[in-house]
Amino acid sequence: MLDFIVPRHSVHYTFKEYKTIFDYIFFDKIPTSDDSFKTFVNEKLKKDTFYGLSLRVLFYHVVKYLKQNNKDKNEIILFPEYSFPALVNAAKEAGLKVYFYRVDNSLEADVSSVERLCKNLNPLAVVLSQHFGNTDKNSQKIKDLCETYKTTLLEDCAHAFANLITYGDITFYSFGTGKDIVACGGGMIAFDKVKCDALMSHLENIKKTPDKEIIVRYFKGFLPEIIFSSFPFYHLFVFPVFYVMSMINRKYLEKKMKEDDDGFSKTLYVMPQIMHRLLELNLSRSKKWWKKRKKLAKIYKEELKGTLLPSKTFLMAVIKLRDEESKYKIAQKLMKDFIDVRMDYIKFYLPHPLQEKLIYIPTHPFVNKKVLKRIVGILKKNKGLYEKTV
Repeated sequence: MLDFIVPRHSVHYTFKEYKTIFDYIFFDKIPTSDDSFKTFVNEKLKKDTFYGLSLRVLFYHVVKYLKQNNKDKNEIILFPEYSFPALVNAAKEAGLKVYFYRVDNSLEADVSSVERLCKNLNPLAVVLSQHFGNTDKNSQKIKDLCETYKTTLLEDCAHAFANLITYGDITFYSFGTGKDIVACGGGMIAFDKVKCDALMSHLENIKKTPDKEIIVRYFKGFLPEIIFSSFPFYHLFVFPVFYVMSMINRKYLEKKMKEDDDGFSKTLYVMPQIMHRLLELNLSRSKKWWKKRKKLAKIYKEELKGTLLPSKTFLMAVIKLRDEESKYKIAQKLMKDFIDVRMDYIKFYLPHPLQEKLIYIPTHPFVNKKVLKRIVGILKKNKGLYEKTV
């Protein structure tokens, strides 16, 4: 099995998913839904949910609403200095000034930095990131600070889901083929209906149901991949063609959806019924992937003691190198062996000792034990390039 070399943006569909999409596009069949996924999520999180075609668009409309309805607060939002750019850009699009609070050498939120900024700036909201390289040990303290200063806490859980307890007044999640919630895209927010009833009514009023044309564009951009990936062992025979097609389709899709480099659009499209149906088809697969990711993370922890940054979610394992040169040496060795390495997935917005030292190695379910052993083997052979973690 060569699952580990499937392009990271490729779509990995089951035959049932493929048939559902095909019927919808070409035969105009509306897929039936039993709301099993929504029920499961609401029970797990103990919160209500709202779904859209894009997490960052949901975030944009939430912070814009907060800005318009909290005149006693300054138009400022606080992010951790170690953040994914998409939500930072969305906040700027909404007209907010962005300030960054510090994180320590384990990527945990610096409580004193958050408190100082809340006290001095009277911000509209604080963003707490929960999906990369931290253990959430300071999350409750951040929550308490937000209650003290009457500031909205927005929790960016992004790809993570299975291992989390929600701290935020509003919590954001993203779906994807390699993420903890398996789907072709989209996102949701979880919230306390009593606290956020007016906000949810606002989102309901401005959302647009995507017409058939938009959904057809969305899925047709991936259609050749969907056809290929619906057949067993496709990657053993057609990988070179599949890889090129994946890149072409991605460009086609971006052009058709008229999105910029960040994929940002201000139009709030509600998640269509077909995508809810795909979430339901994938519910059992999502649960299996959560278990597998935990197993892979456990192996990483045992094999790479002293080099791995602590993490609660392990969407990816974060490795700390001595310096930038060491980082690129390790990354090059891994990529030569077809390992999916990321070097700049999260951005440091302030000077920090870890700025050029981190790489991310995969824990997604496409990584089997054989591949994981090769990853660990390469990393162990190059221990001299590491800086010891706390």
